[in-house]
Order: sequence, then C-alpha cells, then structure tokens
Amino acid sequence: MRYIWIFLQVSIVPFVLILLQILRAKIVHENALPFEKGCLVISNHECKLDPYFILAGYGAWKSIRNTPFRFPVLEEYMRKTIIGKIITLFGGFSIGVSLEEKARSLFFIRSLLIKNGSVLIFPEARLVKGEHSFEDFQKGYTHLVTGDVQVILAKLENFHSWSNELFNKKRPTMTFRTIPSTVKKEEALLIIRDFYGF
Repeated sequence: MRYIWIFLQVSIVPFVLILLQILRAKIVHENALPFEKGCLVISNHECKLDPYFILAGYGAWKSIRNTPFRFPVLEEYMRKTIIGKIITLFGGFSIGVSLEEKARSLFFIRSLLIKNGSVLIFPEARLVKGEHSFEDFQKGYTHLVTGDVQVILAKLENFHSWSNELFNKKRPTMTFRTIPSTVKKEEALLIIRDFYGF
C-alpha cells in the first residue's frame, strides 16, 4: 500500500501546482530551515483539497521526498464507499468516533512519527468557512508535538471557496513556519499558539 500512496501523492503534485497558479495563490515562508525526514504538518482547514494544496505549496521537492504523508479523516467520510476508498488510496485513515478510537489514532500517529513517517493533521477537525479561532483547535495535537519531530505549520486564508476565487480579487494565501526538531515541546507549543493568532 505504501507504494500506492507514494505514486498517487507524487502524481497529483503537478496538477495541484497548476491549480495554485490559476488561483494566483500567494505562498509565504516565514523561515527557511533545513529539511528533515519525517515531519508533523499542522494546518487550519478550509477546503477538501487542503492536504494537496499544503504539500504542493510547501515545496514540491520537499513534499515528494517526504512521501507518503498520512492524514486522519473524519469517520463520516471514510464510511462512504467510493470516497472512503479514494481517501485511503491517497493515505487517509479514520480518526475514529469514540474517545477510545480517537486515542488509538493519536497513538498510531505517534508511531508513524517515531518511524520517521510524515503526518498532516487539521486540529479544527472540520471545514471552517468563516473566521478561524485557535481556541477551536482540538488539543490532541499537543500530544504529537514531542520536541524531537520537525513541525511544519500552515495557515490557509481564502481557500474555503477556491472554485469561486478564480474571478475574486482576494488571493488565497498560504503561510508556513517551520519548527525544527531541536525545539523543546513547551517552546514549540508557544510558537504554534502565536502563529495561529488569527
């Protein structure tokens, strides 16, 4: 399955890069740090294509080197026969419904990161079409920021209606900040709070 995830995630990159050009997306890197194998990507959530926008926007070569990315998905999407299978083929897995299932998902994500795997999470756990609030972030992400894994923060703006943005003067914007694996957990959590000051 790993090779299927890699193939599909790599093959979609050129199409997403073209779409970002059409949307006139503005990409901002607040810092440029050396790439590390295996990382945790944290982002707010505006549309269903966010995982691919983020990975292509951060840097196609960096993303390709870090494939396959895995990402947790709401159970309601995974239960849909066709959509669930497509999501699985691209690296998605169910976050679960019960507290016990969600706890298991967190341990699973931790195990992926320990093995130098890469994971993309959306702490809002839903699409947000209006104003974002850091207070809406579910706190599970704090268990994944361990102080020994590179964390890539992504902030999306005006992607919630990307299909309507083609003729809109508001340019979608992606802002990235990278926290190296040498930063201690407490400091990393403060950086995250500051970055998502919305």
